[in-house]
Amino acid sequence: MDIISGILARDCATQAARYSIAFHHPSEFSMIPNRFAERIRQIHQQLCIPEDYGQGTALVLHEEPDELVSTEPDFFGREQRLTPAALAAWQAMRLKAQAEGVEVFLISAFRSIDYQSQLIRRKLDAGQTIAQILRVNAAP
Repeated sequence: MDIISGILARDCATQAARYSIAFHHPSEFSMIPNRFAERIRQIHQQLCIPEDYGQGTALVLHEEPDELVSTEPDFFGREQRLTPAALAAWQAMRLKAQAEGVEVFLISAFRSIDYQSQLIRRKLDAGQTIAQILRVNAAP
């Protein structure tokens, strides 16, 4: 084990020991290309995301989409992007809600693996534990 791997392992073990939370491993790793699965495993290791994260949850691992389209600005005025199918579903849901007198807002949409990783790194750097972060943010 090299020095960096040793430090990473120690830091991850320290976080895991301090904060108990049930994590699960996505079985979908076997259903996606090896190169992509390995990239996700490396990112999870770098971020101290437990190996069993995802198992037993409704989260499904997907490759990043080939096509994204722009949506209307979100609630905060930011540009968002979705797959064409997700955008069509969002628009249909919003119209149905409006017909029922309910106003819905787009808050967030597609996040790349890199963006989600950076988001988690910023929170770790700010002092949050991975357990705290994964209660409100999905792992990349």
